Amino acid sequence: MNNENEAAALPLKTPGDSGRTHNEEWMLYLLSAAIPGGTALSAYTDSTHVYASDEAHARLRAKTWIALHRHCCYLEVKAYPDGFTLQTRELAGKITVQVKEDCNE
Repeated sequence: MNNENEAAALPLKTPGDSGRTHNEEWMLYLLSAAIPGGTALSAYTDSTHVYASDEAHARLRAKTWIALHRHCCYLEVKAYPDGFTLQTRELAGKITVQVKEDCNE
């Protein structure tokens, strides 16, 4: 190859990389954390969202966010298979992702 652009366009492969992939459907999960206040409202609330294959996967994908909210008394992980609107943004309830298969050859 004489052209640097040609080399950059080639997919990178690592030893033992089969390059096989499959599609999975991931669902939208909303994670909410709160510290109860003295009134009906919480003194502190925060939330984030992730797409994951199940609740355990959602917790794994959001582990850094969860670690930052360990001080909260309340942590909820809720699936939204039909999606929801976040301010003016429509979030799909499910997405299809291409997942690389592990290969131990």
